[in-house]
Amino acid sequence: MHGDWLQRALQDDAYIRWVTGVQLWERMTAAVAQLATLEPTGLMLASHPQVLPFLGPAWEVWVVDDGSAPLVPRRPRQPVLQGLRGTVNGHFCLCLMAGLGLLLVSDGEQLGLGWHATTLLCAIDALRNHVSLPVPLPERLRRAVPETPDPSKLSDWWAVLAMTPPPAITVPPLAETAMVCSLAHEVKTPLATIQTLTRSLRQRSDLPPVVQHRLAAIEAECREQIERFALIFAAACPLPDTLPLMPLSLGELLQAMWPDWLQRGHRRAIALILDVPKDLPPCTSHPDRLQSLLGGLLDRLIRSLPPGSTVLLQVREAGAYLKLQFRVQRVGAAAELVQAVGQWLVWQPETGTVALSLAAANTLLQSLGARLSVRLAASPYDDEVLAVFLPRFSPDPAIG
Repeated sequence: MHGDWLQRALQDDAYIRWVTGVQLWERMTAAVAQLATLEPTGLMLASHPQVLPFLGPAWEVWVVDDGSAPLVPRRPRQPVLQGLRGTVNGHFCLCLMAGLGLLLVSDGEQLGLGWHATTLLCAIDALRNHVSLPVPLPERLRRAVPETPDPSKLSDWWAVLAMTPPPAITVPPLAETAMVCSLAHEVKTPLATIQTLTRSLRQRSDLPPVVQHRLAAIEAECREQIERFALIFAAACPLPDTLPLMPLSLGELLQAMWPDWLQRGHRRAIALILDVPKDLPPCTSHPDRLQSLLGGLLDRLIRSLPPGSTVLLQVREAGAYLKLQFRVQRVGAAAELVQAVGQWLVWQPETGTVALSLAAANTLLQSLGARLSVRLAASPYDDEVLAVFLPRFSPDPAIG
């Protein structure tokens, strides 16, 4: 169980970031492999089997074998597999190079990513306590840990990770699709009934203000839940025909949605800031689907943040795209644990909230010609950035 004991050793580390997602381990290790091949020298320690292909001769590579397994060196130019799988119960990868060290650890449900010196040194100490390391290796590992990450190397890592394509989401069997569609329908129907009855009650003039306020809160919560499950239904039960795309003013769409979003943030003590420049070119999208997806992404962020946090929505031109960033400034507490439920859904045990996974949201965005990227915070004091890239509208020069 390579990943379990290492995960326990790092559970109180303030810098490591824990994330979940579809095949995140495969994507992260592929990015590490690509970055390592660009470096002439380095030190690699990973769970069995080793994955980095054709590293330079100056690379020192060690693999933890199964069982009690002491570490065994691996010839760097020996052809290896394309994916780091490790054991059934967990896997890890420690990659140290000039100016940057990276640690990946997974128990099969969530993945930890770290590059701060405290995180890397803690992992080395845990390895020394659980693995039969050759005498000089622990000290070489510690000396190879950079005191601070080289900003340019860290930027290279994010660039390589961004260019590593996420794996395609496999369409599940029909039975699972039907079940998700049925679940979404069964949840939406009673919520719609409650919303209608609440709206009817609010028309009465003899209700005291406190009752009116609570009825408004109930109606708003029902509306948010209905929108969330409508998005889940759209992912699980896609329409047979392609959605028509059209020129769209992203600024006007965000301004129209903004009052409702501000109310959602206010109810959970989350500050929202909108930064949209004037004279933005139009993008190409489907207004209803895009509004639903953006609302779902923001709703998921708001519900996962501790009170007092801030979400900055910022729109900028980015070449052939408009980039809408959700920049998260978290206050105090760590992110709530999110668990994957199948391929479309995630669940927050602390709140019971069910939402569309980022991988599934990205699939829906791709149907609009857009894409989603996520940048984790480098430390608890840094921002997390979720960005949606929307294609700019380009009129057909052959027309007119």
